[in-house]
Amino acid sequence: MANSQDAENEKPTTNPTPENVMREVVRRILVYKFKPANNRKVIYLSKEGIDGSWMPFIPNVEFRLLSDDELQDRDGGVYFFSKPELSKQTYTVNLAFGDPDCDYLGEGWRFRTSKNKVRLWLVGGIGGGCGGDRAFKTPGQLNTYPNELKAFRFFNQGKLKGLQLTVSTRENVKKNFGSDCETSCDYDDNWKIDFSYFGTMTKEVTVDNK
Repeated sequence: MANSQDAENEKPTTNPTPENVMREVVRRILVYKFKPANNRKVIYLSKEGIDGSWMPFIPNVEFRLLSDDELQDRDGGVYFFSKPELSKQTYTVNLAFGDPDCDYLGEGWRFRTSKNKVRLWLVGGIGGGCGGDRAFKTPGQLNTYPNELKAFRFFNQGKLKGLQLTVSTRENVKKNFGSDCETSCDYDDNWKIDFSYFGTMTKEVTVDNK
């Protein structure tokens, strides 16, 4: 999977999602993420955008939803869902762990609704940072994969040559793969590649209440 920055003229938008749809999406993602535990485990989850009644039953796993004030008092990280974004009838939502306003890592998901059914699928890893020397802090620095096996080296070769993660746009992808390529595209006769696109991203850091 490759992640590219979205073209400015095709920005996804936040979109109100029906409660019954979000309840199913949240439950299915949590069931995928957390498996039954041998010992009691507490998962701290930001209550922003979700409801306690949506939590699935998983043996020995307790979901404890925290308010904004409780998040401020918590020293460790917390799990949180992003607000769903809609682009061409497909929603994007993320579940991540860390500081929602700073460093976090997680998974990105997409879903569509049709005839009262929800189709949900995992896209890949996501992350963000606001400090330190993290590799993804500067656009384009995710372009090196030194540990690829010799028979499975794809990045910056063939149709991927010249494409840069967090830098290249949807139009750059189409230029390499053809005008009919947007998300799921043929790399060759044996391989397919999935692309995801970020919209406009902003970053905010608070220092000494400023």
